[in-house]
Amino acid sequence: MGYCLLWLNAERHAGACAGVWRVRPLLLASLAFCALSAAAHPVGQAQGGGFGVATQSPAQSDVGALMLAQTKAGSKPLAPLAEPQSAGSFPSHPVRLVVPYAAGGGTDAVARILADALTARWGQQAIVDNRPGAGGTLGVTQVMQSAADGYTLLVSPLDLLISSVIYPKLAYDPLGDFLPIGPLVSSTLILVAHPGAGLHSLKQLVQQAQSTPGTLAFASCGNGTPQHLAGELFKMSAQIDLVHIPYKGCGPAQTDVLGGAVPLLFSAAANMAPYVRSGRLHALAVVSLHRSDALPEVPTFDESGYPGFVLGNWMALLAPARMPAERLGRLQADLEAVHRDAGFARRIVERGFEPMPGSAQAFRQTMTDDLRRVTDLVRQGRVHAD
Repeated sequence: MGYCLLWLNAERHAGACAGVWRVRPLLLASLAFCALSAAAHPVGQAQGGGFGVATQSPAQSDVGALMLAQTKAGSKPLAPLAEPQSAGSFPSHPVRLVVPYAAGGGTDAVARILADALTARWGQQAIVDNRPGAGGTLGVTQVMQSAADGYTLLVSPLDLLISSVIYPKLAYDPLGDFLPIGPLVSSTLILVAHPGAGLHSLKQLVQQAQSTPGTLAFASCGNGTPQHLAGELFKMSAQIDLVHIPYKGCGPAQTDVLGGAVPLLFSAAANMAPYVRSGRLHALAVVSLHRSDALPEVPTFDESGYPGFVLGNWMALLAPARMPAERLGRLQADLEAVHRDAGFARRIVERGFEPMPGSAQAFRQTMTDDLRRVTDLVRQGRVHAD
């Protein structure tokens, strides 16, 4: 019977070259022979003489019977079953990296660099999924409500914490509903102006805002973003009135400021550096205790007469809080490995950000401390969602 199965298999492969099974007269005769042989030599008993075919296992017998039945019916043979994956196999299909802002901004750029690094490490695609809306809270909520299986993750900046303070009715708690996989990058904010506004320093800006209150506007990446908070804190510090215009992401905000639709913008210093050097934008001040490496000639707010005006920003990779410890640990280890990759660090620096490696546990404390600090700043600045 083993010989018959081998012969049938050969016939199948011969026909497969033409894409069909070919039933030949010799095959019909052989089927009859195989049936008689099977009756004389039941499966499980070795036949004497011949080629000494090994005894078939029950599984092999079942496969042969299935092939024989399909041949008689003239149907197409079933495809072989895929080998089952081990329980520890991850990822077995693409992983979504949700960015809660439109494409083109800093968070989107960092997410795409991360996606490339994870794809190379996993041999499975990591896909950036932009979900803008509601100041970034729409995409965050979608991740919070997704399955905690590691296939939907969140790439978010400090906005995650700020939004939780200025939107009191949010559906999520940034510390209770998310677990940090780890930090990604840090960045420095800068205030820039379109040349058409005729502003070359903070002093000029403040003078114009005081003489014509409510006529100057600043764009931000959305309500509850660090850019929004920086603008509101500046208004409070300088005691001026600026109109806030929120966008669904840094990309659209940047586009409108470059086009002259809005005169002012708080954004990442590294992202603005090329436009400042080319003269398309004027840099007014850096929101940091120290000058930016990307634009070392630009003074800080502190140097410009506004001491203590400091607001940094970070981006991190997070997961829904219900994720099993084993899967979370795997993702944390993968991110740590990505941070050790010189190619990843080089691309991050080229985009003007600073790589921010670190443990998930330490970053959890950073989030806790920053939430407390942001809460105090929001209350002082009377920041609210427009």
